[in-house]
Amino acid sequence: MKKILFTLCALSLLLLPACEKDIEFKGEIMEPRLTLSAQATVGETFSAYVASSIFFLEQDPQGKAFTEGLDTLRGRVRCFVNDEPSGREMRLQSGESGASLCYASDYVPAPGDHIRLEAEFPGFDPVQAAVTVPKLPHFELLSVERRRMDLPASQEYYEAELTLAVTDDGSYDKYYFLQPLVSYQSSMPWWDGRDTILTPLTFTSDDILFGQAGRTNFFSDAQIKGKRHVFKITVQLVPSPDVVSLFGLKLAAADENLYWYDTSYTQLRWSFGGLFSEAVSLYSNVHGGYGILCSIAPSWQRVEW
Repeated sequence: MKKILFTLCALSLLLLPACEKDIEFKGEIMEPRLTLSAQATVGETFSAYVASSIFFLEQDPQGKAFTEGLDTLRGRVRCFVNDEPSGREMRLQSGESGASLCYASDYVPAPGDHIRLEAEFPGFDPVQAAVTVPKLPHFELLSVERRRMDLPASQEYYEAELTLAVTDDGSYDKYYFLQPLVSYQSSMPWWDGRDTILTPLTFTSDDILFGQAGRTNFFSDAQIKGKRHVFKITVQLVPSPDVVSLFGLKLAAADENLYWYDTSYTQLRWSFGGLFSEAVSLYSNVHGGYGILCSIAPSWQRVEW
């Protein structure tokens, strides 16, 4: 009897007509503000991306609304390096598409550079952000122990235990970003203009560095400040005809802005949303608007696979 009653109740819910109700938004409508985003990477030309923030009820799914309100004829984007009195004008790149405008320069960041980035566009408050580029990290690849493994489906894969040593410069605070990358020989040479494509690999480690940070790739210098620290990571790779026998290991020194932005972005990406969920805000260090200016100094090691 209970089963029949439950079935009838469920059926009645399905037969109820769908209803919609418009809810009037009574909160504060925020005016558009400039967003400014850039990453200063040692050895690479410096570029910045500019857009306009959009109120969440007016968001254009095509992304045009993020740039159509920007006066590119009178707008200016400048970077100041090491407190130089006159800024370097950054040029708008023609043919760029997407939800932001790309401004490029000939400036190549160097370790220790202090960068201040400014943007001014009619109808918007001016924005600015500043960052100091970290020094190149010093690390060594001490050993590689390669092991052949067998999967239950008779598919083989390889596991390598890498022993690394990092010698920390204790004169300033920083984060480290560690990333193994495998080289693939592309079957389509026109892809990205290169024949070889670098793809990030995941790794595991039981070292306290990663346990303290609670991250996969980032770790803080708090535990090793001014010291030499030896640790191990484990990398797995499934053989493929396109895999090149060499892959790279990148260790980068990063400022805290990149760490906190990546942390907030990861939280936002994995948040479930919903009416009763806690709101997640992206980290921003841009004054007068939104966005991120961060810096990174990468060092590389080539690994014989």
